[in-house]
Amino acid sequence: MSEHVSHFPNAVAGRRGKLTLLAFSPASRRYATPVVLVPALIGAPTLFDLAPEASLVGALLAHGFAVYLVDWGRYGYEDRDLSLETVVTGLLDFVARRVRAREGRGPVAFVGYCMGGTLVALGAALGIVRAIDPIVALAAPVAFGDGGGRLVRWCAPDVLDLDRVLHLFGNVPAHMIEAAFLLLRPTARVRARLAESAAPDRAPTRAAIARWAETWLDLPGAFARDWIGALYRGNLLATGRLRLGGRAIHLGAIRSPLLVLAADGDTIAPRASCEPLAAAVGSSDVTFTALPGGHIALIAGRPARSSTYAIVASWLASRTGSRSGA
Repeated sequence: MSEHVSHFPNAVAGRRGKLTLLAFSPASRRYATPVVLVPALIGAPTLFDLAPEASLVGALLAHGFAVYLVDWGRYGYEDRDLSLETVVTGLLDFVARRVRAREGRGPVAFVGYCMGGTLVALGAALGIVRAIDPIVALAAPVAFGDGGGRLVRWCAPDVLDLDRVLHLFGNVPAHMIEAAFLLLRPTARVRARLAESAAPDRAPTRAAIARWAETWLDLPGAFARDWIGALYRGNLLATGRLRLGGRAIHLGAIRSPLLVLAADGDTIAPRASCEPLAAAVGSSDVTFTALPGGHIALIAGRPARSSTYAIVASWLASRTGSRSGA
């Protein structure tokens, strides 16, 4: 059951395990292509829908898109065997099939943020996301070598004893994830409070961001082994050595129209970790844009409304036809 409380009317479009797929309908639908928003497993989907004035959901609805929001759910010890393969070939595949069952066989746009964008890329390499489906990757890391930043170093075996963590907890617990991201941005909360005092009109949105940043979720143990071992430690995705379900994953197999957005000040998914996706895919329609700001500001900060939201909506609009009769 989804815990997300939206600012816009919605309905449950499907459930699979702990995953809930929420459907939002615009007041006046203009575009035939629906948009699926895919967050990371470790954070609530709220970041796509923080407040009426800070909501990618709301921005897309206002442009006339039908929107679907993936809520992966809150995983516990009983989910410790949930793997990266199952998330992509089971859960993401379910989402894609469910949306197509409701919308028809035409294009479905996928917008993935952070880990969610990487999962969409994996799905595209496997054909779950099709060549006709536009993809927007927001701060989505794919290269985890020298450009991966401090998280790559912190995930190294001599720093993170992943076996011990999973032996003790089954999953990577939310408090460890929160601590890591707080260390990446140690002054963020103080700066947010100062900015809130200087601009009281933005206080509600900043408070919503703060609430989201305090609701990290456990990462299932098997998924963590795959994610940290294969990507952060092995860099297998960028080097073409990753395998899921016995199949090799090559980013060059992706043929979808692709928009990659990165943030110049991102310490969680550095630009150098995100930009290689644009060069690696086999798509003929590829756009890369770097915006100022950090990881969360890209999707939820004040500039997101006039930059990220506008760029995403405009790019999607130029790659989808108007709905018949609209």
